[in-house]
Amino acid sequence: MTRRSWTITARQPSVLACIRDRILESGEAPTVREIGTAVGLSSPSSIHYQLCRLEQADAFVRAATAVGGTTGSRDDRRPPY
Repeated sequence: MTRRSWTITARQPSVLACIRDRILESGEAPTVREIGTAVGLSSPSSIHYQLCRLEQADAFVRAATAVGGTTGSRDDRRPPY
């Protein structure tokens, strides 16, 4: 399957930073609601949309087995845990 490249919006780096920081602090991915609180989004569907777009842009990988469903950004050179 070929992935389409997307441009990252102004808000999406904040979403990635929230995910990265939470994983580095606690070893767990943040919940959708925690991401929303951190970046100023209240609707879970808008957060889900941002996560889908970031995944399509290859900015991060979602793991089906991870709590919260994310594993970290692709460009983060440090290990996720």
